[in-house]
Amino acid sequence: MARCDVILPVFNAESTIRQAVFSILEQTERDIQLLVLDDGSTDSSLRLLEDIDDPRMQVISNRQNSGIASVLNQGIALTTSPFIARMDADDIAHPSRIERQLSVLESEAGLDLVGCNLVCIDNSNKLLGQRNFPLTHEQIIARPYRSIPMAHPAWCGRRAWFLNNPYDESELKAQDQSVLLRARNRSRYKNLPEPLLAYRESTSLHPRSTLFSRAGHARRIISTAREEGHLIKGFFGASGGIVRWFFDILVWITRNPRIAAHRFQDITNRNRDEWIPILFELGASRPPEFQIGTDSSAGGQPQKKRILHIINDLNVGGAETMLLRLMQTVDRSRFDPVIITMIESGELGPQFEALGIEMHALGARPGRISPRILFKMRSLIRSIRPDLIQSWLYHSNLAAFLASSLYGPRVPLAWSIRHSLYDLGYEPWLTRQVIRVGARCSSRVSGIIFNSQTSLEQHHQFGFNARKHMVIPNGFDLSEFSPNSGARDELVSRLGLNPNSFLVGHAGRYHHIKDHALLAKSCARLVERGIDVQLLCAGRGCEAGGALEALKESTGLGPRLHLLGEQRPLAPFLSGLDCLALSSKSEAFPNVLAETMATGVACISTDVGDARLILGDSARIVPPNDPEQFTTALAGLHSLGTEGRHRLGTAGRERIQEHFELQAVSDRYQDFWTDLLSTEDSTGRCSEN
Repeated sequence: MARCDVILPVFNAESTIRQAVFSILEQTERDIQLLVLDDGSTDSSLRLLEDIDDPRMQVISNRQNSGIASVLNQGIALTTSPFIARMDADDIAHPSRIERQLSVLESEAGLDLVGCNLVCIDNSNKLLGQRNFPLTHEQIIARPYRSIPMAHPAWCGRRAWFLNNPYDESELKAQDQSVLLRARNRSRYKNLPEPLLAYRESTSLHPRSTLFSRAGHARRIISTAREEGHLIKGFFGASGGIVRWFFDILVWITRNPRIAAHRFQDITNRNRDEWIPILFELGASRPPEFQIGTDSSAGGQPQKKRILHIINDLNVGGAETMLLRLMQTVDRSRFDPVIITMIESGELGPQFEALGIEMHALGARPGRISPRILFKMRSLIRSIRPDLIQSWLYHSNLAAFLASSLYGPRVPLAWSIRHSLYDLGYEPWLTRQVIRVGARCSSRVSGIIFNSQTSLEQHHQFGFNARKHMVIPNGFDLSEFSPNSGARDELVSRLGLNPNSFLVGHAGRYHHIKDHALLAKSCARLVERGIDVQLLCAGRGCEAGGALEALKESTGLGPRLHLLGEQRPLAPFLSGLDCLALSSKSEAFPNVLAETMATGVACISTDVGDARLILGDSARIVPPNDPEQFTTALAGLHSLGTEGRHRLGTAGRERIQEHFELQAVSDRYQDFWTDLLSTEDSTGRCSEN
């Protein structure tokens, strides 16, 4: 007999069921039994469940849909453990949820039911906010006819309590509130202050049936209040359910869960930092979706989908490199990629051609989107006839939107945004205008992929709001970026350095956002403390004799500042450093951090973009524009010595392998495309989700 039985009802939840199940199976409390009750699903939910091999999970399939109350009563009757926990098929449990709730139940003998606070997410696992509930029994039942605030999917209680308080199977809505209302005077409730469940704010609704079910629940509230001698209180409490129905209708009409903001508060930084890795890891582990667009004439095999990628050019850059890695790992039996470059193909073009990918260059002038280019792009779209268009970066995103609008037939369009928006003033004038127009057009785009959670939140605040959005970080080939034991000796020999020097590196183009000056000042302060520092800067615009030469004199570093220009391949340079220091004022997903960690080199960074998520160590994160703290962080790495930095580097490589491995990231892109394609209706329009 397990310590706790978890009851999880399922009905047509193919897009979320695996995340919900794995969030339970990966609990820190291992002594559990998961009862998954499929209530007559007509989608792939049952097939997805059957692929999960865990002896602690039992799947029970009902041929007909009987409703959640009936299924929950069925599950309760099948339990054998002293405690029962609830879970929904579209939510995600914190890894310590069951352990925390059982600990409280076992320590407080008079307690019957434990809930918790929530974080709220949308359909793409984006954090929207958190819901905080009253904690004590007296606070929870203070206004019983209005609501008893305990989130149903977060319940965990004694089996005897569930058996004594079955669900009313005649109720179609708010069955949990009816149970709590009936049992409140003979039970003890408690909510934990920690948000131990990610609750998915849904935009789906059946207005008529929801109204009838809420009205039915209102009648039961009034009936209970009358029996208890509180008819007036019951009437006003019941009317709140009808008001909530109007809010549900508004969310349903707009498909915007943010309209439900009255339900939750802003999420704290601590909870955000705790939940982002959990949501990401569950998303990263999601397998490819079941077949979409199958061709019955091909024996049920998936029909290959043509994906058109539109990008500015293919010179070396973060987006261009990610696109190349994606093309090297994409499943060509499922997807047929074609690439259009706005300008010329660029340095990476031959590598794409070597992969056998069809390519077209429009020959546009840099920074210009002319009508001629748009009509040329429209003609190519017409001849290529893509199933989906994936564009990359602001200018190409807008051009793809305009050209596909001119094309005529509706083709799903996904944007890729790989930039942060700390301050629009950092951007050139034309880019600022493109961003503003892009925000206005974004609601008509099928989906947006952001490469960092920070970027998603910043763009959402700026007005970007597509039907679907997802954070997919960059992925890295660990065979390309790997430790090289001889790289440091080669670097020392090539530059004529003292082997005992502390080699601090920076890799990135010259731009004021990269804040090379902050790094140089910090290294100069280390020299003043008697540390033999050599600062090595690599990247476009970082050549000897360039703009950074002035830092030698202004900071006093002199010959200790080495300007090396672009280093290709980059991995040997990174592997030869003692540490890499990212000093940027703004980033989205800083590739160089992950690439350096993959080579086994320790890193520090300013707190920009998703640097904190990549490093996974807040002790090596410092505020931007703060030379004193940056100097302290560098000195801390130096004091660790070679062995201490090696241990950090080894742990960093393991983190990249676990969270940012290239194939797993590539699979997430392919899942996203599959999801967009699967929502295309019979008229070719991409339905809103």
